[in-house]
Amino acid sequence: MRQPFFLILIVTALSLLSTFNLSVNAAQPPEPVARIAALRGKAVATDTAARQRPLTVRAALYEGDTIVTGPRGRLQILFSDNTIISIGRDTTLLINEYLWQPDKEEGALHTEVKEGIFRVMGGKITKAAPRNFTTKTPAATIGIRGSMYAGVVANQQLSVVFQGGRGIVVTNDFGSVEIRKAGYGTHVKMNEPPPPPTLFSGDEMDAFTDDLTDTDTDEDDAENGTVDDSDGSDDSFDDTADESDTSQEGEIDQEIFDTATLPPVSETDPLIDTSTSWTPPTQGITLFQGAIAGSSLLYEDGTQETINEPADILANWHNHKVLGIVYDSQIDLAMPVFFFGDIDGSTVSNIKVFGGGGIQADYNDPYYDQVSVVEGVGNGYFMGTDTGTFYFSGSGYDYAIEPSDQPALSEWLVEGAGIEVKTMPAPAGSDTWIGYVVGISEDMNNIDANRRLLTGGMVLGINKDTGDISGSISADDGAFSLNNITVGGTYGSAFIADNLFAALLGGGSTPLKEHGNYLVTGPAEEQFLDYATWGYWEVAYSDGTQQYHNHVPGAMWLAGKPTATTDIAAMAGNNLTGNYSGTVKGSKIDTTSPTQVSKISGTMELTVDFAMLGSTAAINGDMALNDGTMFYIEAMGTAGSPHFGGSLLGSGISGDIVGTMYGPDAGSIGGNFSATNGSNLTYQGIYGLNQTSLGELIFQ
Repeated sequence: MRQPFFLILIVTALSLLSTFNLSVNAAQPPEPVARIAALRGKAVATDTAARQRPLTVRAALYEGDTIVTGPRGRLQILFSDNTIISIGRDTTLLINEYLWQPDKEEGALHTEVKEGIFRVMGGKITKAAPRNFTTKTPAATIGIRGSMYAGVVANQQLSVVFQGGRGIVVTNDFGSVEIRKAGYGTHVKMNEPPPPPTLFSGDEMDAFTDDLTDTDTDEDDAENGTVDDSDGSDDSFDDTADESDTSQEGEIDQEIFDTATLPPVSETDPLIDTSTSWTPPTQGITLFQGAIAGSSLLYEDGTQETINEPADILANWHNHKVLGIVYDSQIDLAMPVFFFGDIDGSTVSNIKVFGGGGIQADYNDPYYDQVSVVEGVGNGYFMGTDTGTFYFSGSGYDYAIEPSDQPALSEWLVEGAGIEVKTMPAPAGSDTWIGYVVGISEDMNNIDANRRLLTGGMVLGINKDTGDISGSISADDGAFSLNNITVGGTYGSAFIADNLFAALLGGGSTPLKEHGNYLVTGPAEEQFLDYATWGYWEVAYSDGTQQYHNHVPGAMWLAGKPTATTDIAAMAGNNLTGNYSGTVKGSKIDTTSPTQVSKISGTMELTVDFAMLGSTAAINGDMALNDGTMFYIEAMGTAGSPHFGGSLLGSGISGDIVGTMYGPDAGSIGGNFSATNGSNLTYQGIYGLNQTSLGELIFQ
């Protein structure tokens, strides 16, 4: 059974492997295994040679380090496998062993909490080698199954509560207990077996939350974003903390829930001080790279699952927009999940989370045979005196795409932090983009019989100074139309760069359903045009009788700023001919095949005689698809116009192609196409070509 995509997410660290530097000198410390992602108050690390060093945000940690927090100290540790461990005040944590080999998917993380409060959210090691992931305490050892748990060690006793995932096992020399229901835990005394799981009371849960999330503001903030303990104490932390002992005996509610419950939102609040003064940059785009980890609650049977996936977060300081991309490596068909929001000083508000949830894989269970979409809200902020750390939290649901009321399938919470990777220039100004769309719109009750193959156009107004996108999409299959779909505007959008933006969709002549409507750019590494951009779009709608879904991978768009008519006229006046070469992306629909719809790709070559744009012979070339199909292209435009249309020809083939020239001197060409080959085979998609040469036509 495939786990729901956007489970309880915890956007944690960023691509720590890219920030961990190998030692270049034998006298230097070994390679770091983790870094400090967030810190409040004082904390120190002591290495195996008893050398002590104060900790700051982004400070490296090594195998064998003992980390100690002060009376007001709290911090988050981010490991290179994306495990995150949070510890509270007056806590001592030892990193006994750490190993992560991502190429072999082998690893181990053994830590020890001698005193204090902690929360653990397992990373990739818990998937690859859960048997090698433990937290040792004086009273018992906690084993993990890709889960999230919190605990307190006081007076040689352990209180631990399971907060989500597959479960934990608490073991000592006298016995063992397994805990699989979120909100349940156990209190373990020295030299006694762990008692059976019990539901933790509100007061007991508050004991964890209060110490990990206390954000009382101290007056003196250190430049690195930490808070000075300004009480004269040194880094040895001789002060005595006022800490509740949650391991004491007492009456505990014995009620057994029929289903698991998620931790309350307060338990995923940040442990760092959100009031830290910070002055944001005014220009550029900063890239943060991160990951997600955690669990969600599936309504049908109370199942909770965990996930740990990478994420990119980009902040555009010029237009004050943030765009996040969370990648899912577990689902072959799934798109990433996205979120965007507005930067206001050091905070990020109005965050909207959205994206495809993929298709459940257990086709023997009708409940799990569902297409879903992720939607939610959140907030975030930047910490410290530079752009080094970003924090994000949010909540939301997975919705079923098909039913008219689109019920929620699961709920999730999110939390995380990230570290700056690099900063790039930010574009400015505003443009009007013209483009093209294709889509495979499927009847959700009979996807192979009532499929609509849509082609059409789009207009986008892009304001790079405000980060807002507005526009419309119209597409049809000759008999049915989806016209005037609103792009962005009041639905929300975020522009970061020409090849990186997103917008929500709504409205339309056939009104869209509430959930599952958005437009995003394709992966940056897969963009293939110098002066235009391509991406995906998804919409869910009802035609009054049936429920339809237009979705990835068959729903694509391509758009850019058209070449100025003055440029076209100048090239025509100089009798110039341009040669172009590029990429084709699309779908092959074979109604005789069991799969029916498959991805198709190919190459395309075009020659454009700018002086003859009004002639049938002005634009010609060929398209070669990777299934061996060849098309010959004949197209014509209008003198002085960057737009054109024509035919796809071949043996038994008939089709149409349209396009636009983009950029200075028609540096790129892009558009869409649709063609049939017999009664059962159809091709449609987008193409993008870059100019390979431009010169005067020479007649032989």
